[in-house]
Amino acid sequence: MRAEVSSSTRDDHPGDTSARTGSTEVTTPKRRKEDGGGASMIVNKIKQARIGKSKDSKLVRWHEHLNGLIKNGVDINPTYDNTHKCAEIIGTIADKMKKELSDCVRDSNYISILIDGDTDRAMQECEIVYLRHVDKTSGKPKVNLIGQKELEHAHAAGVVSAAKSLCDKIDDNWRAKIVGFGADGASVNLGKNCSVFTMLRDEVSYIVSFHCTPHRLELVMLAVQKGISMVKNVHDVLNMVWKTYHYSPKSRRELASLASELGVDVYTPKSVSGTRWAPHVERALRIFLSSKQRDKNSPSTCGQYAAVLAHAEHLAATTRNSDIKGRASKVVREMTKVKFAAFCHFLLDLFGQIASLSRLLQANEVILPQAIHGVRSCIATVESMKTENVQNGALDQFLNQYMHEH
Repeated sequence: MRAEVSSSTRDDHPGDTSARTGSTEVTTPKRRKEDGGGASMIVNKIKQARIGKSKDSKLVRWHEHLNGLIKNGVDINPTYDNTHKCAEIIGTIADKMKKELSDCVRDSNYISILIDGDTDRAMQECEIVYLRHVDKTSGKPKVNLIGQKELEHAHAAGVVSAAKSLCDKIDDNWRAKIVGFGADGASVNLGKNCSVFTMLRDEVSYIVSFHCTPHRLELVMLAVQKGISMVKNVHDVLNMVWKTYHYSPKSRRELASLASELGVDVYTPKSVSGTRWAPHVERALRIFLSSKQRDKNSPSTCGQYAAVLAHAEHLAATTRNSDIKGRASKVVREMTKVKFAAFCHFLLDLFGQIASLSRLLQANEVILPQAIHGVRSCIATVESMKTENVQNGALDQFLNQYMHEH
């Protein structure tokens, strides 16, 4: 059964959208009596197994998808009408994908290992291991997840043991091919003494270590947030605005009602906290300063900033909750300052550049020349912002509107 399924799905790529969507349209013909079901029925089982797994990790929707096939005229053998067979087919797909990855890695001349910490559903500490190599067919770098393994110990030796066991399953000759090692800046990974990198270097003397560049960029921006009071002040206001509407459906309804009267559309404020700090702040600022008009025939000069300010003033004057009242008063006090509004627009321009660099560095196919060019381009743009505004940028548009109105 396992060999037959593998051979029948040689051209059925895991990324095939027809196998993942919830569409009820089934193009597989009804099985013919003379072939007893044949390859078409097996292909259907594999596609439906993918759908069942992607929709719910517990496979509870397997029967729903089988019923969808039956309604479309496909004759389903009762042998496959259970979650055990679904799990078996998914296991077959996983084995096939693992073999393809193993063949690709074995055919590569050089590889790099990327690791990161994680926890599973049981909240056990695990290590995720990726392999980066150049695909000989396309000539582009590829990053493949090779597995997640629970750590026996959380120190460097435990991480190395987990990474080695996963790499051995893909290619037992990986030590002769490894040239790079990437991880975050934790001392257990890249420390000078008894770290994962030093232990790997003891086996492969020429290996090169890389501190994860997107993570390093985020650490720099966190330092900026903590070291510059105005940036911290904007961060605090954005966080208070997010809290106001995230935890209160009533406040969201009032904001939407107020925005409707002002003639603007509002979006739900976003959090500025998270592991990717620069993109989060850029997204939160873009929403905070958005000015989408409800009626384009009669445009309003207001935007989400004005709607949030008006609602904060309402909360500060009417609410009896001391926490909400204090938070709203702080928001009103800061948002009524022209300097604060201008600085928010400046940060949107600044973090727009930095967030673009962060996304570039996170791309799987990025190569070293592209990363270097992106860093230099970002530095040049940020340096130029000292003397002039970004043309048609957020701050430039804000100042033009402010000068026009005053």
